[in-house]
Formats: sequence, C-alpha cells, structure tokens
Amino acid sequence: MWKTVFSVFLLSGIIRCEKTLTGKEIVAQSIEAHSFSNKLDSLSYHKTTQLYYADGTLEKTIEQTHHIDWNPFNYLIEQNTPKSSKTTHFKKGAYFLSIDGEEDHSKEASYQAEEAIKTAYFVFWQPAKLNDTKAVIKYIGQRKIQSKQVDAVEVRYPKSDSTDEWLFYFDPKTKLNLGYSVKHNGRWSLILNDAFHLDHQPILIKERRSFFIDSLKDTQILRAAYTYQLLP
Repeated sequence: MWKTVFSVFLLSGIIRCEKTLTGKEIVAQSIEAHSFSNKLDSLSYHKTTQLYYADGTLEKTIEQTHHIDWNPFNYLIEQNTPKSSKTTHFKKGAYFLSIDGEEDHSKEASYQAEEAIKTAYFVFWQPAKLNDTKAVIKYIGQRKIQSKQVDAVEVRYPKSDSTDEWLFYFDPKTKLNLGYSVKHNGRWSLILNDAFHLDHQPILIKERRSFFIDSLKDTQILRAAYTYQLLP
C-alpha cells in the first residue's frame, strides 16, 4: 500500500512541476530574475546606436546620454553632434525639446519628446515595464530564436491606440528577457539582448541588436546595434 501511495505522491508532484506557467507568471519570474525589486533613486547611462544599410555597411552612429530620476520622475536625453545639441526632457509633468539651448514647448516638439522618452524607457526598462495592468499577457509556447529555445509571451494593449504586436522571449533557465519581436506600421522587427550588466541590480541591457524580418519571421537584416554604458 505504501508503495502505491508513494507512487501516487511522486506522480502528483511531477504533474505539479510540469504545470505550464501563464504569461504573467513567466513575466513575474523574469522581473524577479532581473532583480527589479531593487529600487533606484536615479540612473545615468550612455547609449551608442549604430545604424546599418541593408548591405551591412555602417550608415551612421548616434551618441546619447540618458539620465533618469524617480523621485519625482524626470527623464533627460542629451544628444550632441559637431553641428548642434539636442536635449529631450520630461520635467514637472511636461515633455519638451531644447535645440542648441533654446527650449521648444510647441505641440509638435512635445509630441516628439514624449515619443522618444516613452520608447527609450519602455525598451531599456524591460521586463519591468511589462508589469502593467493595461497589458494582456499570454504564454504561446516555446520558440527557437537564432537556434536558442525560448519561452514566448504575447503582449497586447487593447485599450491603447497603438496597433503594435509584441512577442517577448525569455530564457527558460535563467528567466532573463532575451529580446522581443514587434510589428510596427505593418513591419516586423526582431530585437535580441546579446549581453547584460550582470553585476548591477537590477540587471540591465548592455548590448542588443535590431533586425528587420519578413512576414514569416525568417529572413533577418541587421538594422541597428546598441551598447549601453552605465555611468557613475
């Protein structure tokens, strides 16, 4: 009898262990793996973007410095070239641009600043930004991304005006967010997180690449490579 009971106990334990996690549970595990429970007062980083033509040759390099404060929330992006300087702000509840020191609070400038800051924050602060009550999160199974097995999670924002489609990828073992695919303006892109600042809490992106991909998510064309240097 005890042998039968023990076998049933083992079988039930195996069934529990093999239970498929929900999309929200996978995201929650990833947020924990990235140590996003460690709150910061501020953070600065230098971002280098290298854009490429379809033939693989370098188109241009963009250098930016980002500074984030959380109490209260302020965001600043500085971009300097030999010919001009551009600063993108979110401060005291308002978005605006500064070009060569001249502040522009026009509607168009405010819209550009808001899009730039929201996009930068959403991308850099993953997967924590998925902890959003507006997001509908669904586990869609395992996929292979560049020969690596990943857990794929679909993320939608049905109450948003955006029609973008998102698929986020997570390492089944480490639970780290390895990247995502997004369909924007009818075109799919694949973004891969190639390296992390593992000695920092939370664990943040160090290097990533962005590819244009076809509708079958097969052919990949390198569009950009990004590096993020954390500043003291």
